[in-house]
Amino acid sequence: MLNDMLTDAYYFKVCHNEVKPWEASQITCFNQENQEIGRLQFTGPEYDYCVRIEDLYVKPDCRRQGAGSAMLNYLIKQNPAVPIFVNIIPVYRGVDLNGLIEFYTVNGFYVKRTSNIQAEGYFNFGD
Repeated sequence: MLNDMLTDAYYFKVCHNEVKPWEASQITCFNQENQEIGRLQFTGPEYDYCVRIEDLYVKPDCRRQGAGSAMLNYLIKQNPAVPIFVNIIPVYRGVDLNGLIEFYTVNGFYVKRTSNIQAEGYFNFGD
């Protein structure tokens, strides 16, 4: 199933796998020139008690312009009462753990560092 959403700066296409809900769904982010600039892959609450972010990627030349936050905020708005979990591991060139921790913290996640190379982020888990 495809859903589309338009914000002032970005356009999203959302693809859900209705046959296999345990497989990742994807939010694809496009800029105003209709160029794909990022994606957020996640599994939804229809399979688990929470939304689990599997991957969030923004093209290097488009980073720090709000696309990652826009995709994350779209996911949060679509799941207002559902906890969201992310295992934070820097896997892309030019991205470090401290930058990822700052990104998720600024976007409202509680982040706990679990090692020198990994952290966990929680949103809406109700402390």
